[in-house]
Amino acid sequence: MRRISFPAGRAGRWVAALAAAGVVAAGMAAARSPGPPLESLWYLAGDGAEAFVRNAGAVTIVAPMAYEVDSAGTLRGRVDARVVRAARRAGVRVMPVVRQPEFDQAQLARLLRDPAGRARAAASLARACRDGGYWGIQVDFENVRVQDGPLLTAFYRQIAGALRGAGCRAAIAVVPRVSDAPGESAYQYWMFGHWRGAYDYGALAAAGDFIVLMSYDQHTRHTPPGPVAALPWVRATLDFALADGAPPEKILLGVPAYSRHWRAAYTGGGTADAGSAGLGYGAAAALAKRNGARLQWDADHKVYHARYDRETALEYLYVENARTFGHKLDLVRERGLRGFAVWRLGQEDPEVWDRVRRLPLRRE
Repeated sequence: MRRISFPAGRAGRWVAALAAAGVVAAGMAAARSPGPPLESLWYLAGDGAEAFVRNAGAVTIVAPMAYEVDSAGTLRGRVDARVVRAARRAGVRVMPVVRQPEFDQAQLARLLRDPAGRARAAASLARACRDGGYWGIQVDFENVRVQDGPLLTAFYRQIAGALRGAGCRAAIAVVPRVSDAPGESAYQYWMFGHWRGAYDYGALAAAGDFIVLMSYDQHTRHTPPGPVAALPWVRATLDFALADGAPPEKILLGVPAYSRHWRAAYTGGGTADAGSAGLGYGAAAALAKRNGARLQWDADHKVYHARYDRETALEYLYVENARTFGHKLDLVRERGLRGFAVWRLGQEDPEVWDRVRRLPLRRE
């Protein structure tokens, strides 16, 4: 298929934290010089292995979605041995990811309150890291109740300590927010209470080697159509994490490689509804071409978008490609971050790799 080319009350604390981090007036200097080496972490799930092998020279850490831990602290999963071999040949560090099954909130809440289960999970993760010869383990606990935030922080400290004892590194992925206010709408209140509000960015950064700030899915299937990660939103989430105490050298900016499509859908059982789904760059380009969609550049949000008619219903497409990726890389360098983390391998615009290969990358 021919590839489509797209057209070209806390304010004082925030300011003080950003100034201390060296953020103020750093943007132009970062743009003029290569800057320090950056971490290039890529998540591996689904059909991403081929993309990893093909581009391993532009990856410093590969993070396979490999493990799950249940409410009893029992660890299950494995990393594909072929991925480990390919990473070692290319000098890429391996950092598998552990999650709770299906991001089940109740299971995680039970585990956080079970001392024996937490100890079992921490010991199992340390053993898996040591025996697998991995560089480290990344925790990805999501759908966490805000009241469970302190328990999450304590559990992560326990995991990080066990991993250090095994000679391994520890990281945690965190859901972004732009303030400590839950919001005025019922939706924002729910998001804060169940997804965004539990993470103490400063404490989590201090406990391990780095955090991954997942600044994507700004808009979801629960919202009206909008960007996956508009640049002003990404900047706001990052500024809040910095003001909340996470130092820039311990932050990887989470960057989406996927786009999002909103459309009318038949869900079965006699029910129809509106919905949205993530899709890779190739699928987004094909969808735009098939529907004669005219992609437009939004200069304010730094994204491509299109709206088109399909069988009397309007559909919406928000596209992430090499140009949108480049704006987020600029932010990484302006803020002096440790690097970036991309969800996920195999969904990216191939031209993204050209941009990454021009960067100085962090090797250990």
